[in-house]
Amino acid sequence: MERAPVVQITKPRSQRIDLLLKEYGRADPNQLIAATERLRKRLGGLRTQKATNRIRNGELAAAIDLVLNYYDKTYTYDLQKRKIPIYTVDITSLSSTESAALLKKIKIKTQAKQTRN
Repeated sequence: MERAPVVQITKPRSQRIDLLLKEYGRADPNQLIAATERLRKRLGGLRTQKATNRIRNGELAAAIDLVLNYYDKTYTYDLQKRKIPIYTVDITSLSSTESAALLKKIKIKTQAKQTRN
């Protein structure tokens, strides 16, 4: 798996926050706080406190924005460690169906390149 090509899907931060709001917006705030607290060691005390306060105050978009910093840094660090091809795909403003179709095309192209190599 670590040698397989990676497709990095990009989308503006605001769209990512909107998607996460749709996914987690109805979740129990106490569960979100508990999940955020489990990240305390990596987020840092101040950022964790800010994020949990935002959740308590119903400011979920602001809390997501704070936590996304951690996930983005972790993901970037992991990708930088790998010595594999990374294909970046921007799906800004694409629907889920359009995004899936684009990713299928990329999968076919990357498989063809691997077969030739």
